[in-house]
Amino acid sequence: MAGTVHAATGGVSRRHASLWALAIALVMLSCAALGVRVASVPSRAFWTDEAITALRVSGATTAQFVAAADDGRPHSVAQLRQTLGLERAGSLRRVLASLASEDAQHPPVYYLLANLSTRAFGFSIADLRLPALICGLLLPFGLAWLCRELFGNIAAMVAGFAIGAASPVLAVYSLQAREYSAWALVLTLLTAVFLRASRTSGAGWWLAYCLLAIVALYTDVLAAVTIIAHAAFALVLLRGRRLAYCAGSALCAAAAYAPWLVQIAVHRSAIARENGWTAGPWPLWMLVEKWAFNGGTTFWDYEFARAGAAVLLIPIALVLCAAIIWSLRSSPARARVMLAAAIAVPIALLFLPDVVAHHHRSSVTRYGIPLWIAFIACTAGYLGSRLRLHAGRLHAGWTAVTVLFVCACVFSASAASLSPVWWDNRQDGDLPAIALAIENSAAPLVVVNAPWPRALDLSFYLQPDVRMQIGGKIPPAQADARPVFVLAHDAPRGERVEVVYQARQNAQAARLRGSGDPDSLTLWRVVR
Repeated sequence: MAGTVHAATGGVSRRHASLWALAIALVMLSCAALGVRVASVPSRAFWTDEAITALRVSGATTAQFVAAADDGRPHSVAQLRQTLGLERAGSLRRVLASLASEDAQHPPVYYLLANLSTRAFGFSIADLRLPALICGLLLPFGLAWLCRELFGNIAAMVAGFAIGAASPVLAVYSLQAREYSAWALVLTLLTAVFLRASRTSGAGWWLAYCLLAIVALYTDVLAAVTIIAHAAFALVLLRGRRLAYCAGSALCAAAAYAPWLVQIAVHRSAIARENGWTAGPWPLWMLVEKWAFNGGTTFWDYEFARAGAAVLLIPIALVLCAAIIWSLRSSPARARVMLAAAIAVPIALLFLPDVVAHHHRSSVTRYGIPLWIAFIACTAGYLGSRLRLHAGRLHAGWTAVTVLFVCACVFSASAASLSPVWWDNRQDGDLPAIALAIENSAAPLVVVNAPWPRALDLSFYLQPDVRMQIGGKIPPAQADARPVFVLAHDAPRGERVEVVYQARQNAQAARLRGSGDPDSLTLWRVVR
């Protein structure tokens, strides 16, 4: 009898040992991807939206930049930085005023965090990206907690951590000085807290949910999509006091968000102009193709220029489809309802309207972050359930599938992190090389015949003595014979010029944008 008990105990111990060995292997793989991400922060190309983040963090406005720089006259980079304060963080009040007056579609949480970060560490590109990076590093822990709340087992929790740490799309956004990584973290924690609160009768967790919902709304306005998904869950499963607590928390969060909602309403015409590019008509086939690309970046990012690698999405898509079906049919009841709402609500509010109106807002990868988080949770729960399919033993076949799945995510996320230019910053990926070509000359003048945000972005790569002119006529030859460059989409007329740097063309990116390649700029040198 004692021998039988000892054998059984030994068997359980061996099974636990194999599970922990797999967990350690997955965590080590995913931590390697996190390490690559940290090392890549300074080398990623700084793009236009990040440059606008720097403008907001300094407390300046786009109107001030245009007034100071876009007057058709030369200005040194040092003069522009000093005039606009682009060397230091501005006051918190100025940051809020800059956002509220010109960019109310972007609530202030990330910009205030970046302001505090640059006060402490400096105003470099890496410093501006630090809050996004920290949020990206914390996000796998949030996903592990979310999977624990959804599925209640360690295997799903480990899989959630590993896939969250190695997800290419989450890696990309944690390397941008924008709010999207922070938004993903807050949404993940918000859903985990909501699930915990829905299991308790006290008010403590609902208070935490209310506070976190306020933070989420002040991080990104689209957090409302996730809160609506939570409301759908509550209407299906919650009753009595818990339903009342949920409604009260949501109403308090909405009331706290009302001041910023007023700013959005006041500046709605400016917001509409700013986002007008997403309202252009796209055929359905192009939308579907871009949806497939965006959803694929959750696990395998083949980038615009590497469309041939999309074939590897086929087995990954099969696993994801099986995971969604399992989550909606066989997972615990609370998980079924939560994941059904987390998938259905974003599709109904963000994707289906584009099908009806022929717009392409849903083609923007970052808008789908709530859906990509739901995909990760479904996949983690499914793989976790398969690993322990046979009386607690690790299933050899599914162990191999899980390891290969995470390895594919790690490889793809590492490739995206290590590449200075990827789909997220490709429109400005040539600017570092362009700046280097300009600075090979002494005290040059560069005439930027392109939208002013490109000049703002370029200024972060140029030395202080370089002179910059946005638009206007090319100055006549000077006695000091300083070199003159022109950065534009088309060659300047009436001047003898030679090509210094030819921007790389990306036909795949242009096709998915439904137009030519208006972002590609060429650098010419005026020959005199």
